[in-house]
Amino acid sequence: MARKKKTRPRHYPTIPPFHDPENYVWIDTKEGGHWRRKRGTIKPATLNSSFRKNADTTQITNAAARQMVLRLEPFLKGLEAGRITVRIAGRLKKALVKNNRIDFSFFYGFDVQKDYTLKDLAPRVYSTSTGKNEVSIEIAIHKKTIQTLQRGATGYYFEAIWLYGDPTEDNGLRVDSISSPLFPVGDPTETTCKLAVPLPDKRPYLIFLKASCLEGNALASHPSFYGMQVISAG
Repeated sequence: MARKKKTRPRHYPTIPPFHDPENYVWIDTKEGGHWRRKRGTIKPATLNSSFRKNADTTQITNAAARQMVLRLEPFLKGLEAGRITVRIAGRLKKALVKNNRIDFSFFYGFDVQKDYTLKDLAPRVYSTSTGKNEVSIEIAIHKKTIQTLQRGATGYYFEAIWLYGDPTEDNGLRVDSISSPLFPVGDPTETTCKLAVPLPDKRPYLIFLKASCLEGNALASHPSFYGMQVISAG
């Protein structure tokens, strides 16, 4: 028969009486116990100013990031966006701290997918030029425009997506897009795909370039067949 393990009775410290228990609290530590004045009974307890500022900044940028992701949601299908709201909020916070306002100054080169970037799928085959009223995107189409990490892609196309407005306002953002024709994967024909994005009048904007692949007649199932990156910001 197994012997029962002896257990030591749990010790509960005896709290000594005190003349002012309403303003003091008993603190029990390994080294012994002591009475401590309750917080806020001498002067009001306050948050550290830098902590409070950081908390306010986080609240503002998180709300703005959610607005942006909500507008971009129709274009994120098939992508592995991960914690995109947190990543966007981080860049908005940098702008707010540095420029004292929410803007898109830290978004150039931002990839929606961290593990499957636009450069991985379409290595720098595009160029941009900014005119008075539009941003022109030119994409070189040739046999190696798309370099998929997995087999099975039969075709691909590009989209220019522009998000503009004030993300800190309710319904302050707008999004539009334009798509290219469908191109066969591995086709040796060389041409140039041109996409023109109208510039919003005096409003902050982001322009994304997205590449999407097809498997047969359906959109590809794996996120490596997609890439989406900010190629212009203003």
